[in-house]
Amino acid sequence: MFALLLGGAARASQPSPALPSPRDLAQQIYALDPSPQLVLYLTGGGAQLAPWVLATAGASRSVLELRVPYSERALAQLLAKRPARYCAPDVARKMARAAYLRAGELAAGAARGPRVGLGCTAALRSERPRRGEHRCYIAVYTERGLHELSLKLAKDARSRELEDAVVARCALLALAASCGITVEGAREFWRLWPGEGDDAPKPRAERKALGLHDISQEELQWSFREHLNRSV
Repeated sequence: MFALLLGGAARASQPSPALPSPRDLAQQIYALDPSPQLVLYLTGGGAQLAPWVLATAGASRSVLELRVPYSERALAQLLAKRPARYCAPDVARKMARAAYLRAGELAAGAARGPRVGLGCTAALRSERPRRGEHRCYIAVYTERGLHELSLKLAKDARSRELEDAVVARCALLALAASCGITVEGAREFWRLWPGEGDDAPKPRAERKALGLHDISQEELQWSFREHLNRSV
C-alpha cells in the first residue's frame, strides 16, 4: 500500500488497472461494514472533495460533518489558537484530531463504525503570483494512529481548479488508506494533467510537448504513526 500511495510503478508485464472515479472510491468507503464515521475539515483547497463525498449514495451512513474554515479567523476558532503558518503539517494534524474528537461527539451513543477525522490545508494558485510553493498537507486521525500525506505541486503548471482537484483526490486517497482500502495505480488517480479533470491521462509524447516535466516529478509523500496512548 505504501508504494501505491507514493506513486510506485506497476510491473511492466501487467496491464494498468482501471482507475476508480472519486465517487466510486467514496462508495467503497461507505460500503465498509461497519461504515466509518467521518468528519472532514478543509482549508485553502480540496473543496471538490465535498460533492464527491456528499453526493454519493451511502454518504448518510458515514459522513457526520464537513466544514470549510476558510478564513484565518475561522481556522483559528477551530484550532482554538492562531497558527504561526496556515499551510503546515502541524495545522493538518490539529485539524484531523479536532475532526476525530468531533466525530466522537456526533456518534456518541450510537452503534456505529470507527471514527475518522481528516484535516487538509493547502496553499494553491491565486490571483496574485504566489512566492512560495504550491503545496498541501493532509492528516487522517483514527483510533489506531495518524496518517499524513504531503505534496508539492508543480508551480503554475495547472489552473487553480485543477490544483484543487489534485488536493481533493489526495484527501480521498488518504481517507481510503485509513480505512484499509488500497487503490492500484494511485499516482494516476491524483496526478491530473492540464485540461484533463476526469478524462484519461494524456499520451507521454503529448505531455512532453506541453512541457509538463515538472508535473511528472511530483511525488505524494505518505507516513503513518501509531498512537502510543490510545485513550484519545
